[in-house]
Amino acid sequence: MDVNTCVPFNIRAAVTKKVWSVSVQVVALAPLYRMLPHHLYDPQSFGSLSSPLQTMEYADCGSDSLQVLAPKFDFVPPDHITLFITNQGGSCPSYIYRLLSEIYDPKDYQI
Repeated sequence: MDVNTCVPFNIRAAVTKKVWSVSVQVVALAPLYRMLPHHLYDPQSFGSLSSPLQTMEYADCGSDSLQVLAPKFDFVPPDHITLFITNQGGSCPSYIYRLLSEIYDPKDYQI
């Protein structure tokens, strides 16, 4: 398997969509405890922002009026990911729900 791109779990969906459209394999690296056992449907959950200093330094902006948004979460469709590398090893996207069911109790889904 020729893996051309390795991206973290919180990478922007637009990047994975582009590389997926040209048949580049995408590998997501994430521990299972950072994955959610259910989908977030609340727009407020996706609208959370983190400090842009994690993305770029203030001195590197080059402009006083530049506004940098750094979202905490982004949804990447599972069909855009070729392989998930977790603390349990490598898994295909269809098997992630099985791994999460071993970690989370169904009662935890309602929290």
